[in-house]
Amino acid sequence: MADSKPLFSSDGKSMVFIYSSDQGGNAGGYRHVQLVDLTSTAAKPVPLTKGKFTVTELLAWDEANREVYFLSNLEGFPGQLRVSKVSDDPRNSPHKEICVTCKSLTHDGRKCLYSGASFSKGASYYTQTCAGPYIPEIRIFEKVIM
Repeated sequence: MADSKPLFSSDGKSMVFIYSSDQGGNAGGYRHVQLVDLTSTAAKPVPLTKGKFTVTELLAWDEANREVYFLSNLEGFPGQLRVSKVSDDPRNSPHKEICVTCKSLTHDGRKCLYSGASFSKGASYYTQTCAGPYIPEIRIFEKVIM
């Protein structure tokens, strides 16, 4: 698994990155999205996500809407890959992630179980790649802010 590059805020004062953190009990460590304030000399990473799933890549940081987009597998389904988002607000973290691609269907109505995405600058648009388990498809979306 390749290491994902950290993402920096436009003002350079914050950074999100992936780091393994203990999920408690007998769960052990899982790679999750962490936020750190780079202006503090005693800053500690703040976990933005938690659970028995592994974050594999950071995709985009939509600072205007305070959302970080990432790839992860699903708890209990390590062979599936999804695009999710989480709030970048360090208060009351970690937050529940929201799956962006979990309801995505292929052109013929089948579930996409292995997704990826590339985001435009500013994260207003993205391409979703459905790489399986069927014939690969790529679609372009404009984000709708709710």
